Amino acid sequence: MAGYRDRNPFDEEEDQVNPFSNPSQYSHSRLPALPPEPVSYNYDRNPVIEINLDNPTNLKQKERELQAKEAELRRREEEVKRKEEALARAGVFLDVKNWPPFFPIIHHDIANEIPNYLHRMLYVAFTTFLGLILCLFWNIIAVSTASIKGSGVRIWFLAVIYFIIGVPGAYLLWYRPLYRACRKDSAFKFGWFFMFYVIHIGFCIYASVAPPIIYDGLSFSGFVSALRTMSDNALVGIFYFVGFGLFCVESLLSIWVIQRVYRYFRGSGKTAEAKRNAARGDLTKIFCSLGLLLEFEQIKKEKKLKKVMAGRFDENPFAEEGEEEVNPFSDPAVRGKASGQSKFGGGLFSKNVPSAPPASNSRLSPLPPEPAGFNYGHEATIDIPLDTASGGSRYQDLKKKEKELQAKEAELRRREQEVRRKEEAAARAGITLEEKNWPPFFPIIHHDIANDIPVHLQRLHWKGLLCKPWVTDGLFLCLLWNIVAVTTAWIKGEGVRIWFLAIIYFIAGVPGAYILWYRPLYRAFRKETALSFGRFFLFDLLHIGFCIFAAVAPPIVFRGKSLTGILPAVDLISDNALVGIFYFIGFGLFCVESIVSIWVIQQVYMYFRGSGKAAEMKREAARGAMRAAI
Repeated sequence: MAGYRDRNPFDEEEDQVNPFSNPSQYSHSRLPALPPEPVSYNYDRNPVIEINLDNPTNLKQKERELQAKEAELRRREEEVKRKEEALARAGVFLDVKNWPPFFPIIHHDIANEIPNYLHRMLYVAFTTFLGLILCLFWNIIAVSTASIKGSGVRIWFLAVIYFIIGVPGAYLLWYRPLYRACRKDSAFKFGWFFMFYVIHIGFCIYASVAPPIIYDGLSFSGFVSALRTMSDNALVGIFYFVGFGLFCVESLLSIWVIQRVYRYFRGSGKTAEAKRNAARGDLTKIFCSLGLLLEFEQIKKEKKLKKVMAGRFDENPFAEEGEEEVNPFSDPAVRGKASGQSKFGGGLFSKNVPSAPPASNSRLSPLPPEPAGFNYGHEATIDIPLDTASGGSRYQDLKKKEKELQAKEAELRRREQEVRRKEEAAARAGITLEEKNWPPFFPIIHHDIANDIPVHLQRLHWKGLLCKPWVTDGLFLCLLWNIVAVTTAWIKGEGVRIWFLAIIYFIAGVPGAYILWYRPLYRAFRKETALSFGRFFLFDLLHIGFCIFAAVAPPIVFRGKSLTGILPAVDLISDNALVGIFYFIGFGLFCVESIVSIWVIQQVYMYFRGSGKAAEMKREAARGAMRAAI
């Protein structure tokens, strides 16, 4: 092979030595012996390909983990949903007071909270609210001029009352319901808005006319009052005519607003059409995103498959276009036929000698076939799942389910953060969240003594629970047994009227007791409010009086037989023993209820006055907290 190589111009008249030959044959060579190594660029002849062989045991374990995660997400979702419902019932929104800017007293953020297709309608409605403020304020100015000119001070007081009542009344009665209806799409809020906005329009029309009904109509700057004052004083008349114009504009804008809101509520008009277009646009975007995602996944799979099938050979970066691909490590005879003469000319190697067959005595060892990579052994790991008829499809299903759970977890995390912010806003506003949790089989009220009531009051409150409705012992049991006993008396011929009265006692007494005295007591213990304590004392005294009256059951209404007291029990035991026994049991229940109720009101009164065991425990708890702090 040295025959067609150029002579080394830096050689010192020594024999030609092959630096890749056996060093023992040329001991006088100054070149160090090279270690044998493959001619390659990646220096790693064993690229790692990891093949994911998921056996059934691993798949079952992963499936169990996904099921456990799904159950946990379902539990968290239910908890978040309960909290969201509790916040909605409490009317808690992230309503940071931001309007008016110089002295924020209300929350108002149409741009961020209201859908885009409702912006124009709500902005005009807000304009009518501001217009009403302007109208009533100008009305005060006009009436003040009339009062100064001798029309009396009473019309001025009436104008001030209109302003003081009208501005907050308009905000609370129709603008805030409309704002929340547009934000939550609530039919109840829309109904509330329509009812009071019609009254608002009627008020504006009445003020623009100002008929001479109250003090000759001078308390409103309307058309009739403007004509009457113009003859007496031109300046006052001009002021009244300006007020008349403002009330007219307010009336026209209000009519336009209620018309647009009604069309949106009925599902017609441009606003409703914009809502439908927005919904269709969102749906189209979702389908387009899904289609693009599926197409991207398909392209990604095809590229990965091509890369695996091609053996990951890189192209020759120095190859010219149109040149045949020749394996330099193949048979030289075949290579010579395929390649022919070199296209390169000039230089040290430009002998233009055709390819010669290899010498049989060549000392060069053949090189092993190997891909010429350029990443020096940092090959990317390729996971190739073996898709079979059963295991592969199951593996893909688990992967899909895992992605769905991850997306669901991200959505839950976002909702939890939103709920946490609302709870913090409710706590800052002093709003108590009451999550319905009792009775467990059908929650209709909130009741959590262990977490809501201080420790030193829990024993007292559990004693009071005996008188609480909707539990095994207490007023609920008394009135329920009263129905059973009166029903037996009705069957035995005492008439149906006493049975209807017993039903009325139950229907009115159970929720009435909860609303009138038990819930105030619960909230008084939780928030230490004197008003709730006073309400409890007032209605609990009525409750005790009713229980004592029922235990005696004097013959006032249908001879007292509508209540299972001692007098009707004695009267009925002689006629029918079974009915008499039922009435005596009811008498005992009402007696126990009366005694426990008297004990409860005594304990609550002692705590309210700062005496008794509960108050002493409260003071001891406060001293313990002070010692711990010190």
